[in-house]
Amino acid sequence: MKILDTSFLASFFLSKDSNHAKAQQWMQTQVEPLVMPEVILHETLTILSCRQDIALAKQAYLELIQNQNIQIYRFTPQETQEILDLFFALGRKLSVPDVGVIYLARRLNGGVLAFDEEIKKQIK
Repeated sequence: MKILDTSFLASFFLSKDSNHAKAQQWMQTQVEPLVMPEVILHETLTILSCRQDIALAKQAYLELIQNQNIQIYRFTPQETQEILDLFFALGRKLSVPDVGVIYLARRLNGGVLAFDEEIKKQIK
């Protein structure tokens, strides 16, 4: 099981991104189940809209929610509090959504699909 991060998803959908080809190749060959925190979906749509346009954000939204291999994960209020506690404890340059990815990967013993090195470092 792999947890999806915004850095990976943005690269996948933005054709001019330096990691676009890597993300596309991985998605074409992946067989593992994928989990996407809902907050990562929201963050990804925002980035796509800002870096390109709302049409790309809408296309990405439809592709992601229709993909049967992607489970969208909503954090409970308790999990959200644990994520915030971890965010403050880590004290690093990570966003709260980034820490949500770290939290979920640790909780589910899963890997992450991310190009953000700080996230990958926290999982190891």
